[in-house]
Amino acid sequence: MKEQSLADVMKGTTMELDLGTLNWAAIAPIAALLLALVAYCVVDIVRNDVKFLPKWVWVVLCLASVPLGAVLYLLLGRNPERSA
Repeated sequence: MKEQSLADVMKGTTMELDLGTLNWAAIAPIAALLLALVAYCVVDIVRNDVKFLPKWVWVVLCLASVPLGAVLYLLLGRNPERSA
């Protein structure tokens, strides 16, 4: 049997993602947790005072860059003297 080089093997492959072959049972809980994190942050932003940026910027950041925006908000944007 002839050995093939990596370039020969990769020549016929494409980087298409077939959504039918994804393991949705593994992805669904992660997606649900991320959605819950973003929802919690958005509700917290609306109900309480925030630091450093206007509320609308924090909301856009949380929605546009999941989960980084939510983590940044939780670490930097929450006001420690917020109302209970």
